[in-house]
Amino acid sequence: MKNIPSSNFNKNELYNTVKGLKLLAKYFSKSFINGANKSLLLNEGMEFSQYRSYQAGDDIKKIDWKIFGRSDKLYIKESQKYVQTNIHFVLDASNSMNQVENDISKFQFAKAMIATLAYLGDMQKDSLSFSIVNQNILSKKFKTLDSFLHSLAIQKANDKWSSQNLSLNAKQKTLYIYFTDFYEQNNEIEHSVLNNVNKNAESIVFHLISNNELNFNYAKNTSFEDLETGEIINVNAAQIKEHFTKEINNKIAYLKDKFNSKKIHYEKLNLNFNINQQIKTFLKKRSKLVRFVNL
Repeated sequence: MKNIPSSNFNKNELYNTVKGLKLLAKYFSKSFINGANKSLLLNEGMEFSQYRSYQAGDDIKKIDWKIFGRSDKLYIKESQKYVQTNIHFVLDASNSMNQVENDISKFQFAKAMIATLAYLGDMQKDSLSFSIVNQNILSKKFKTLDSFLHSLAIQKANDKWSSQNLSLNAKQKTLYIYFTDFYEQNNEIEHSVLNNVNKNAESIVFHLISNNELNFNYAKNTSFEDLETGEIINVNAAQIKEHFTKEINNKIAYLKDKFNSKKIHYEKLNLNFNINQQIKTFLKKRSKLVRFVNL
């Protein structure tokens, strides 16, 4: 696992405080801010300008008289300013997200990922909001990164994904980013994602999967507890490994095909903090929504 930054407070505080989440966000986004990927980021308040020849009817206030003085020709300066992009995170806060691997839970890992992407979005003046989903649905929009991180930090995972219909209804251009392990009973998480496909939205689905789930690396005789029902099942791991790994790989293939057919970007996400590819995916999807207005 990629080393997380050292600090003067314990590991849990990294995921449950504004200071901790901001430290993680700065650490994991550092290579994009300072490195070769910097071109994927827009500068704060970016403006683009270009010139064209003056035409009858143009506003004479837009004539660049300095160019006229040098060339004796009339040119109009056309400028465009970047318009704020809406970023909406959807976090699965059901109890199964408390599954731990290498001393970190899926829920903690998702928090660190969301904090990192929100930090990069805030650098570019994006609008930040989220929906936290378990037995209830909490949806909020935030004015500052600190208020966003504070609300994210205090969230806990418990119960099941809500049976309510998750309806986000983007009226403006919005990027939806889902973090879930897809532990569901009646495809309710899948339906929630598909329910919010619309012409104003781009979507990314990050499917959190542990290596133990992918490879079923458990002892011969193992007890499993369903984190959402509390049911305990005793199994011989060797006997069911082939069936289990086949089922989870079938699930991954099904979700990828289903979402890609709806132009939803799907990625499985391991709990290893090698997240450069996921950050690139976020920035590239976001770039499709970038808009400029004429000044």
